[in-house]
Amino acid sequence: MRFRYNLLAGGIATLGASLCCVGPLVLVMLGISGSWIANMTRLETIRPVFLALSLYFIYRAWRSIYRPAVTCASGRPCSSGSHARWQKWVFWLAILPLLAILTFPWYAPLFY
Repeated sequence: MRFRYNLLAGGIATLGASLCCVGPLVLVMLGISGSWIANMTRLETIRPVFLALSLYFIYRAWRSIYRPAVTCASGRPCSSGSHARWQKWVFWLAILPLLAILTFPWYAPLFY
């Protein structure tokens, strides 16, 4: 259960970290324009905070999956190998887009 909340919190923090750069691009692609979009660059000052939060929660989700289980009663979801495999798949399928969004400011000039 902890895995799910950590991954969700990491995703929300990632969206917050990339709001200054991805936000204007998404709005322009949706046909929404205006000079107020340029004001979204002010959000870049809080980007390091969201970046740190995102990496922290992603690390916690990784740690909850890959660290050895302390104890697990039989019949619990953590006792089955298929559940652990499923969590690893979900983790990596969620992390790839999150990392692409986190690194977007470095390759954003290619789109503008």
